[in-house]
Amino acid sequence: MIPKIIHYVSIGPLSESTKRNIDGWKRALPDYEFKRWTEKNWDITQNVFTKQAYADGKYAFVSDVIRLDVLYRYGGVYLDTDMVVLRGLDEILENDLTLSFLFDNTVSTSFIAASVHNKHIKNLLEIYKDTNVLKIINKYGTSNNVVFTNYLLSSFPYFKLDNSLQRLDTTVIIYPKEYFSLETYFGTQTIMYHEFANSWSPSFSNKKKIERKLIKALFGAKVLNHLLVYRGKKRNALAKYREQLQKEL
Repeated sequence: MIPKIIHYVSIGPLSESTKRNIDGWKRALPDYEFKRWTEKNWDITQNVFTKQAYADGKYAFVSDVIRLDVLYRYGGVYLDTDMVVLRGLDEILENDLTLSFLFDNTVSTSFIAASVHNKHIKNLLEIYKDTNVLKIINKYGTSNNVVFTNYLLSSFPYFKLDNSLQRLDTTVIIYPKEYFSLETYFGTQTIMYHEFANSWSPSFSNKKKIERKLIKALFGAKVLNHLLVYRGKKRNALAKYREQLQKEL
């Protein structure tokens, strides 16, 4: 059972768009507890990886570990601050772990729902203590989406990267991206969607920000989101990560 707690991470002040999103969460989820995690109430120095990432200004990497740690300790639902929640989450609370695809070939980490002391969340936390893995992440800037996807492929041989609804065991479920990641044109299945703000990424340049704003202004948010998903599907970050793991092990 997943508790009714929403966790989010914010290093530094909240932007106006983030405040609007959080207000929207509270309207859609009035009976949930909300926990904001920052460098002031989560000890950055407790983990070698987060300590170095924070010093380097790589706040997305810091958030990768914080979300796993607080989900393991408290259970609940983690949300990136650029998630827009449209309706309630009660239908997914009976599972021990609920995830979503981001692209057809990648699992999302902007939404994670987990029970307290979930074994898979613990295993993922342990990955961020593995020096071989950390070398790869630091060298190539490997996203947590890739780490999650590889973990699921390694843990569940029958897991398929095809954006389908999948039960990996009796308590783990993966939803298609149209439920928790992508704003859709038709249908009512979307529970929330990702705005893909990418605000913490060191590679997210002003040029990319302007490009996204123009596409959104001319064609709308849904077209922009579908374009980003198409681009993401073309990346081969997972293959590179798995190749480097084989070299390190």
